[in-house]
Amino acid sequence: MKKILTILATAMTAATLGAQTLNVTVGSVVYMFPASQTGDMTYNDGTTLNIMGKEFALSDISSMKVEDTEVTDNSIAVSYDGTSAVVRVAGNIARYVSPTVEGAHVGIEQSADVADEISYNLSGATSDGSFYMSGSYKATVELDNVSIVNSGSGNEGYAIWIANGKRINVSVSGENSLTDAAGGGQKACFFVKGHAEFKGDGSLTINGMSKHGFKCNEYMQLKKSFGGSIIVAQAASDGLHIGQYLDMRSGSISVRNAGDDCIQIESTDDETDENNGQCIISGGTIDCVATAAASKGLKSDSDMTISGGDITITTTGSAIWEEDTEDTSNSSTSGASAIKSGGNVVISDGVLTLTNTASGGKNISVDGNLEISGGSITCKNTGTLFYSNGTTTNTNYTGDTDRIDSRYTSSPKGIKVDGDVVISGGTIDINATGRNGEGIESKSTMTIDGGTLSISTYDDAINSTSDMRINGGEVTTVAANNDGIDSNGDLWITGGTVMAFGASDPECGLDADEQHKLYITGGDVLAVGGGNNTVSSTTGSQALLATTSSVSAGNQVSVKSGTTTLATFTVPSSYTASSSSGRGPGGSMGGRSSSVLISCAGLTSWTSYSVTINSTTTSVKAATTYSGR
Repeated sequence: MKKILTILATAMTAATLGAQTLNVTVGSVVYMFPASQTGDMTYNDGTTLNIMGKEFALSDISSMKVEDTEVTDNSIAVSYDGTSAVVRVAGNIARYVSPTVEGAHVGIEQSADVADEISYNLSGATSDGSFYMSGSYKATVELDNVSIVNSGSGNEGYAIWIANGKRINVSVSGENSLTDAAGGGQKACFFVKGHAEFKGDGSLTINGMSKHGFKCNEYMQLKKSFGGSIIVAQAASDGLHIGQYLDMRSGSISVRNAGDDCIQIESTDDETDENNGQCIISGGTIDCVATAAASKGLKSDSDMTISGGDITITTTGSAIWEEDTEDTSNSSTSGASAIKSGGNVVISDGVLTLTNTASGGKNISVDGNLEISGGSITCKNTGTLFYSNGTTTNTNYTGDTDRIDSRYTSSPKGIKVDGDVVISGGTIDINATGRNGEGIESKSTMTIDGGTLSISTYDDAINSTSDMRINGGEVTTVAANNDGIDSNGDLWITGGTVMAFGASDPECGLDADEQHKLYITGGDVLAVGGGNNTVSSTTGSQALLATTSSVSAGNQVSVKSGTTTLATFTVPSSYTASSSSGRGPGGSMGGRSSSVLISCAGLTSWTSYSVTINSTTTSVKAATTYSGR
């Protein structure tokens, strides 16, 4: 009875103090009722007390006291301290939540009756704790200089587990760190069942000890108000595993030491979901190093759109043999990719710096079509040729691949596209020096309308399986052991500046498939190689000059009509004439002269012009056709 009277007296005092707070403590949970809101408090049967709709068993109450503190409505604060935690619940939502605390493992179940968004503030540090929250209404989780390590099985091993399937605002301030339990069955260190929207200017470091670092079942958005950073220091599987789509507008993402892909966006089961499987980047910074075998730096199941931001990705993991046990004919090699899209890719702006050192790796791999209209793309690929047939594997294969099933090899490539390629702007710089390394490969058509392309490779610098059209831009290619530009359909050059350097015979500067043709109707063109493709006449054909000469890097090739210069080309420094010991980059075999093909505006058929190469000038007669290879 004495205890009951004390409680009633305290409650009555609280009701008269409008600016103060009645704190009701139950174990490690403190319910904070503003005195101005408490109103009547109902005391029933000598066993329960009801405050603002929250019913307490008197036997559970550790203490009740009035303090001169302020309460923020719709808020819950979780303070970690070593192996313990204290939860503070605002009185206006006390009846809608059911907190549990076991050591520093905190769980909060949110009632379906909640009508307003609740903010959960996490602070402090724990060496064995976690946070769990369930519900069916959107919420905010504030990471406020919190450090959580789950060293046991509390909340199934997660550091943070948001089982609420709605929109979750994740606000990051200060320095935050999350580490989940090793060897557990949890999906991630930080898991959000719904969709996560990040804001704030703090940092979040994640250590995924069992599977992914961060995972959300629906979309992940880094809002323009997010000026902070998400750092995955390690992950047993993916660094970030995102369902539906990634929308990155600001902030930074860094991933290291992932056991699989750095960032993966997968489609949901509902094909009608908005932007399903897509990656959308308009700003911010991505810095990833993918080290696992055949891993991807940035991977989306569907389309990828890049209209801004700074993306730096390095891949180092070797290709692998992927066995299809149900249909062995589908088994094949699979390489790493800095960027991998299962749909179309559109790049209109941004800075992409992509490096591959892995055997059989790609800088950009696209299952659909590729469109580039702006931005800066730098691809450096020093990877080697990968070979495997499921039994024998060689990560530095140097044999002939002409008679090997293509499923058994994976070549290093700057940009590989299964569909069409359209380039209308931007700057593209590709260096793929490893064996069989190619610059840009389209398994369909290729169209270049603009932009600046500088490509140096071991194999073909630019290759298309079907027709290729170059209508504008500045295109410079150097292929050490194959063609500068290779079209397996018709090859059209209608404008722009094109310099294509191929290897010694039988390779070409410009090469169209034997059953197709090369047409030049405009532009400034210089093609050097062991040979050049036959040029066929068509409506609007531009006259050309054909000669043979030794060509040296850094020198100029010019065409004059009398004293008037019609065109000048500077041979790129990456071009090196071959030696007598075998086929080499871009030109002569053992000192023999290369085939040189020049075309520019102002040439008239059957008129002679002065052609200067390496300071040596000869007279060459123009024509509209050329009988090459």
